Amino acid sequence: MTEIISRELLKDLLTKWRNHELAEDQLHDWAENKYLNDGVDYSDWESDNSVTNEVLGALDMMDMNLMTKEDIETYMKFLDTPPGQFIQGYRELQDYLKTINYSERKRALAKIPFYKKFCG
Repeated sequence: MTEIISRELLKDLLTKWRNHELAEDQLHDWAENKYLNDGVDYSDWESDNSVTNEVLGALDMMDMNLMTKEDIETYMKFLDTPPGQFIQGYRELQDYLKTINYSERKRALAKIPFYKKFCG
């Protein structure tokens, strides 16, 4: 039986992370088990695009991409993208990601075990 991942579920998990009810490694482990899993599908496909798929992929790589709680609001906004506006919502997400100073973020996260191996 296929498990359907929804935007609402991802928003709930991001909220729990923001509220310290879920640690980075717990959220990452959950996403890693769901992303690119044949037993999982998404409730919001638009042709070949899914906001849910994109956010789950980001959570699967959150350690590698140095995703922090600072990014939650942008991902929440992306999860609120109206149907039919994936391209615009995705563009806004990418524009935000381009503004992150990754060198500074690496320095800030270098001593945190979850991110450490990607800050060298």
